[in-house]
Amino acid sequence: MKRFLRPVAGILIVIAIVFVLSRLELTRYVGLSGMKSLLSRVSPYEPVVFVGFCIAAMFLRLPVIFVIALGGAFFGVLRGLVYGWIGTVLGAFGTFLVARYALKDFFQRNVSRRFPWLSKLDARLAENGLQTILLLRFFLFMTPPTNWIIGVSRLRFRDYAIGTMIGPLPLMVLLNYWGSQVATADSLWVLAQPQILLPGLLVLLLVGGGGWLGSRFLSRT
Repeated sequence: MKRFLRPVAGILIVIAIVFVLSRLELTRYVGLSGMKSLLSRVSPYEPVVFVGFCIAAMFLRLPVIFVIALGGAFFGVLRGLVYGWIGTVLGAFGTFLVARYALKDFFQRNVSRRFPWLSKLDARLAENGLQTILLLRFFLFMTPPTNWIIGVSRLRFRDYAIGTMIGPLPLMVLLNYWGSQVATADSLWVLAQPQILLPGLLVLLLVGGGGWLGSRFLSRT
């Protein structure tokens, strides 16, 4: 009986969650129009809520690229870029400072020496901090785990701040443009139009290629 207890309990929990979600009718907020409707309920504080969501995404390690694209869909290219940039930069600063003041000493004493690639990365960040963080932000964008790793390194906060504010801007502009174009699509066939398809493919290329180049970069440090 004990070996069946856990699976049955898991199934019952899933059923209960599905039942609660169906009663709350949250599925109507899944689509882009539904999310816009939900965001409009906090008018005129939509930008503040979106910035807060970007900060939360950085702490919760959510896929930040989709959050940035949503900014373009909600507010347009320029406003979406500004709000997404503010939110992700503040979130990156927050995670960095938490790691710096809560975990750095423990990491430097007990962890860094056990992993040669981390020691090499730490040394590179200490010597060429700004150049390294610019490359990491360009390759890996605002990937939340990098904030924690960099936070426990010897990188100066000034170099981290400058690199974080500048490095991800090219991809942010592209994501906001793509999100704004998707928001105007009224059918799936529209998504195949060049002004939507080409930026989307370029985003995939930059994210996939950037991840590969970033991993190569880290492995060579």
